[in-house]
Amino acid sequence: LSNRREVFTGMGIEFRLNTEVGKDVTMDQLLEEFDAVFMGMGTYTYMKGGFPGEDLPGVHDALDFLIANVNRNLGFEKSPQDFVDMKDKKVVVLGGGDTAMDCNRTSIRQGAKAVTCAYRRDEANMPGSRKEPIAIVGEDKVEGVKVVETRLGEPDARGRRSPEPIPGSEEIIPADAVVIAFGFRPSPAPWFEQFSIQTDSQGRVVAPEQNRFKHQTSNPKVFAGGDMVRGSDLV
Repeated sequence: LSNRREVFTGMGIEFRLNTEVGKDVTMDQLLEEFDAVFMGMGTYTYMKGGFPGEDLPGVHDALDFLIANVNRNLGFEKSPQDFVDMKDKKVVVLGGGDTAMDCNRTSIRQGAKAVTCAYRRDEANMPGSRKEPIAIVGEDKVEGVKVVETRLGEPDARGRRSPEPIPGSEEIIPADAVVIAFGFRPSPAPWFEQFSIQTDSQGRVVAPEQNRFKHQTSNPKVFAGGDMVRGSDLV
């Protein structure tokens, strides 16, 4: 990253780090100083399962786990307490996307005793019966994940078949640690409305590619792209 920054700086690009728009600098200031503003702020709102036990000790958000691992390996760690160590633990990762796969691999590399990935969707890539988490169980800390086996139900009016639980198929997967990796939702800034930056029903910024000026938002001086426009995706 530092090498790339040196290249960009040599091209005449100025970097202002540790700067939060709306706090350290206002959008008013940016729009007054510059002819255009491009937003590429990604999607960083965690998706939760909404089931009991998500706040138990031993339950971790995916990025907290992954970033702490990277910081230790690259020498960026500020405090040893930030590191989430899966060595010799039974780990359950909830989710089936790329972030979940990173959590699986990282747990194995750290020396986890066992890693289980629980996921309910994607018939093509995860055939056979699927298990959906319905609760994280434990008293003072996480002890396991209660899951139920699912099957695809009858098509609805739109032809979509949603997973439905199979009665009597509940079981508990033992766990010393749980990583929640259900993905991320858009994170609209509180100042979007003030500057007429329109979002859709899912919170994504509306910035069509087919506009005369590609990726232009409903504010003609503001442009946007990446995950905050199309939703959470790969690089």
